[in-house]
Amino acid sequence: MEYTELSAYELPAGTVTSWTPRADAGRWQQDPRDLSPGHEAHLRDSEPGSWIGSVLRVPGPYEPEALRRAIHAWMSRHEVLRTTVTRDADSGWRRVTAPAEAVAVRDLVVGDLTATQVGTLLPSLLADVSPTAWPHCVLASVVPEPSPAADDGFVLAFGADHSVMDAYSQLLWFEEIVSLYDAARRGVPDAELRALEVGSHVDFSAEDRKLAMTLAADGEPVRRWLDFLGPDAAFPRYAGVTRPAAGAAEAARPQASRSEWLATVEQTDDLSDRSRAGARRHSPGCWPRSRTPRAGCTASTASGSCCRCTPGTRRSTPPRSAGTWACAPSTWT
Repeated sequence: MEYTELSAYELPAGTVTSWTPRADAGRWQQDPRDLSPGHEAHLRDSEPGSWIGSVLRVPGPYEPEALRRAIHAWMSRHEVLRTTVTRDADSGWRRVTAPAEAVAVRDLVVGDLTATQVGTLLPSLLADVSPTAWPHCVLASVVPEPSPAADDGFVLAFGADHSVMDAYSQLLWFEEIVSLYDAARRGVPDAELRALEVGSHVDFSAEDRKLAMTLAADGEPVRRWLDFLGPDAAFPRYAGVTRPAAGAAEAARPQASRSEWLATVEQTDDLSDRSRAGARRHSPGCWPRSRTPRAGCTASTASGSCCRCTPGTRRSTPPRSAGTWACAPSTWT
């Protein structure tokens, strides 16, 4: 994934509104589910300004109440957006969680700003997130100034701490928030908007913690990864990568990152093939399940185990039928 700095993104002039979740202090509940090791490491090592965010153009007219309902539904669907941590002197970090009905989304109209002012203000609004203070995700909208040449639509952006969002969930946000907004505009009830049959990342974190506690430095899973990633392994190396030190002006920016091309398409294809091969060797299971062999799949499907696409092909999306997958030619996997 290649990121565009927010400072390089063409933002319109218009009315800026911040959207911030709030919950009454008395509604937070002690949550016995443990933090994942990665979450604890983030709490220990994160630096100010280490946030993730996205900007999108939402098609269609701007309706603030529909947007409020869409944001609330999104936060209701994903429990991780309604959880935070408290510090206990004896036991360290502990999780607390607010129920969906305890959360309200409040809007604040900042004002009508020029494009330059929007570009200056938006990063400061979104960067106001922290791994230790809720909310860990805030949003802002920009409704462009009316123009005969402009089509319908407005800009929506979010900023989130890495404890609740990553690059993968960031990508899922685009389609989900627009779908929720469209449904809210159509008058879909809140209960239906909030419905989502997926697992909770908070549950996953607790299971991740349990799994981590079973690992030992000299255990078999660690040895396998060292064999795969160690200095004598066949894992590809990329030479010539430099990490220039950030200047004082760049370091002081609300958001700072650097995108560099490290590999060619051919090298990333090779990396994907090696990674998949390593996963097949070391994983006791496979996915997705397939009852019937399909063109491009390995012979392992004949036993009804699973479908693995051979190098140079990929699984088709969506699957041709429930429980089965097909493979199609592809330049990336």
